Parts: sequence; structure tokens; C-alpha cells
Amino acid sequence: MNNHTNHAIQLAAENRWKPDMVFSCVEEDNISFDRKRDNLGYTEKIISIYEAFLDPLFWQSLGKALGWEGEHCYVTFEHQEYAVEDESSQIDLPENEETRHYEPIWLYHQHRLIDHLSAGKSPEEFFGELLKDIKI
Repeated sequence: MNNHTNHAIQLAAENRWKPDMVFSCVEEDNISFDRKRDNLGYTEKIISIYEAFLDPLFWQSLGKALGWEGEHCYVTFEHQEYAVEDESSQIDLPENEETRHYEPIWLYHQHRLIDHLSAGKSPEEFFGELLKDIKI
């Protein structure tokens, strides 16, 4: 796993993303945790990095590490008229109608990552830009 993605996961883990587990490492596309089981020692738990990226608690914990707590932003979407299959199924919206909504900044970044991955880009590129001002 590349440095920026690994660092983002580590930051989230250090800020109570999985409070019942201890972050161990990231290998390939998997995150390894050790889970304490009372007096029985530790057991390993492995999850996919993509599972992490869909977890709101991951983003909230990363946001805590990056100082986003309580921050919100307005998100604007532009809608343009388009056809699905044929002209009879057009969506009847005025051209370039804008809608805005208010959301936590962590949710905004989660949606940005999903869009980023959908465009065929890597998590490392995304987290490299997101964490560019943080020393690794």
C-alpha cells in the first residue's frame, strides 16, 4: 500500500475509528487489526480498504485527525436535461438548474473519493492530494 493511503488509514485508526481494535498494518488492499479478547490475547481482523472507504466512521475519524470536526460545506450540483433511452423518458428539469445542500465536510470528502475511484483513479492519488500539507 502506498504512503498517503496508509497514512490516512493510520490517522483514522489513531482517532478511534475502530476503538475495540489496534491498527496493525496495511498490505495490498487489506487493513489488518489486532482485536483484544479479554485474557485470551489478540486475534487478527482483516478488512478491505474499500470497506473502510465506505465506512462513515472512517471518515469521521480521519476528519477528527485533520481538524474537520464540526465543519460543514455547501455542495452544489448542476442538473442538465438528458435522455435515458428515448425522447419520451427525458427528465423535465430546467437547463442548468442548481440545487444546494449542506453536509459535513467528511461526507463531502467521502463522496469525492467515490467519484475519484469511479473515474478509474487510485486511492493513493486522492489521499496524496488530501494529505499534501501533512508530513508523513
